[in-house]
Amino acid sequence: QFELARQTVLVNAFLQDHIKSHPVTEDAIKKEYEALKRDAGSREYNLRHILAKDESEAKSIATQVMEGANFENLAKKYSLDPGSKDKGGSLGWVMPTNFIPAFADAFVNLKKGGVSSPIKVEDGWHLIKVDDVRDFKFPSYNDLKAKITLSLQQQGIQKTIAEMRAKVKIETPPQAQVDLLIKAAALQGKPDTPEQRKSTQDYLVHREIMAQEAIQRGYNKQPETISQFELARQTVLVNAFLQDHIKSHPVTEDAIKKEYEALKRDAGSNKLPSYRDLKGKIMLSLQQKGIQKTIVDMRAKAKIE
Repeated sequence: QFELARQTVLVNAFLQDHIKSHPVTEDAIKKEYEALKRDAGSREYNLRHILAKDESEAKSIATQVMEGANFENLAKKYSLDPGSKDKGGSLGWVMPTNFIPAFADAFVNLKKGGVSSPIKVEDGWHLIKVDDVRDFKFPSYNDLKAKITLSLQQQGIQKTIAEMRAKVKIETPPQAQVDLLIKAAALQGKPDTPEQRKSTQDYLVHREIMAQEAIQRGYNKQPETISQFELARQTVLVNAFLQDHIKSHPVTEDAIKKEYEALKRDAGSNKLPSYRDLKGKIMLSLQQKGIQKTIVDMRAKAKIE
């Protein structure tokens, strides 16, 4: 974690310098806007999707859909996409250009209520449902200017990284770093798959390339960067302390119930959400109170002014 934190500081220094030294021109933004406008098409789609764990499960879900099962309920039960799972797989109103071609091609010809066959893209197997279709009015230049600028900056960075990667010999990142990021991704609902590991390895290689370039440019010796190194080091240690504190000071069910009853009394005639709905928030609040109490106790003994 210390190494990843150090890398993050160097990567941010590299990115800030790249953006400053490779400004995106107004002409480039306008050119990209016109290209996007041409490619956007005239319709947008209200979509739901299910990210299945593998091909077999995707086919099983497709069969259930054909037999009349509710797509929204199936998404809540099976989908591995943490961003849409609890919303019944809803992606909202989107354009085909928001997605890679393989994903977009699976739904652009579907009618309202239609469901795609299982399709495989980079992050796994998907089923897509079109809830609705409507005519689309393309946003104005001013509305999209900031997003286009960011996109062109990212494209420039990716081009530079590709050029640098062709010149360096970074084969495989440390396995411990890969495992750490895979574990973090799993907490967000992303499965540990060969595709996910490959994507993580590429991400870490790109980070190391940018970090090495930042060192070659001397960013690691700048006072501001040195201060950021120390803050990053502190962040790793603070997170380790917090995780250990939460583990060694578990919040009991009785404490949560007691706090809920106190909130219920204080609410008076106002209707309070159910215990089940508030349990997670109450637990987090009690954990934070416990941490604050420990910090106050430690501060009374410490000599940090």
